[in-house]
Amino acid sequence: MSAHSLRQVDPNMKIYSNDKLIKRNKLLSRMTLILGLGFMGFAFFTLLNTDTTSRLFIPSLISGAIGIILATVNIPLSARFGVSPRPDEMISAALKGLDNSYSLFHYTTAVPHLLVGPSGIWLINTYMVQGKVNYFVEKKRWKLVKSGRFFSKIFGTESIGNPTLEAEATQHDFQKLIGRLNPIPSLPDPTPLALFISKEVTLETEDAPFPAISLDKLKGFVRKNPDLPDDQKSAIKELIKQLSE
Repeated sequence: MSAHSLRQVDPNMKIYSNDKLIKRNKLLSRMTLILGLGFMGFAFFTLLNTDTTSRLFIPSLISGAIGIILATVNIPLSARFGVSPRPDEMISAALKGLDNSYSLFHYTTAVPHLLVGPSGIWLINTYMVQGKVNYFVEKKRWKLVKSGRFFSKIFGTESIGNPTLEAEATQHDFQKLIGRLNPIPSLPDPTPLALFISKEVTLETEDAPFPAISLDKLKGFVRKNPDLPDDQKSAIKELIKQLSE
C-alpha cells in the first residue's frame, strides 16, 4: 500500500489520505502554472517586439507552444490539488455523517477515491466541469457543453474526456489491487461512479452505463443502496482491514 494517514474528519467514518502525494502534486501544479505563464509571457513579449527575420522568432514560437502545453497540464492538476477545497476534501465533507462501517481512501491506492462500506464498493472518478453533461446511449458517448465566458471555456475547467474508459481503467486498477492482497472470498464487484463536483453542472446521464451524479447527491445516493448479504459485508470488512494496515 502507499503511505497514508488516517484523517478523522468525521467522528465515525474513517478517511485515509495520501498526504505526501497531495503535497507533491500541489507543488507540481504551482510549478506548471508559473513556468507556463513564464513561457507564454516570453513568447508574447518577443513576438510583439520582433519580426519574422529575428533570431528570436522561432524560439518565441516554441516558447509559446511549451507554455500552452504546461497550461494544459496544469488544468487537471490545479483542479485536483491546487486549490482548497480539493476534490478529496469535498468528497469527505459530502459524506460526513456516514457511520463507522464506511471507510474512504484518497490516493492510497491506484483508485483515486475509494469508498467501501456495507452497501458496496465505489470507485470514484471526479470531474470539475461546468456546463451541461449528456450521455447518448445510441452512440455510447459523453458530451459536455461548457458554460461561461470564452476564456473560461478554454482554460477554466478540464475537459470531460471519456468517463466510460476511465471507469474501465479504474476497475482494472482495482482488480490489480485485489490481486496483491490476501484472498478475500465473497468480495462483491465494485461499482464505478462518475462524480461531478462543480456546482455549475447539469447532468442528463440517466442512460449512462454506471452512476453519474453531482456532489450534493452523493451521500443520499450511498445511503439509498441496500446493505449487501452478510458474507459480502464480512468480505468488505476484511478489505477495509487490509487496505488500512
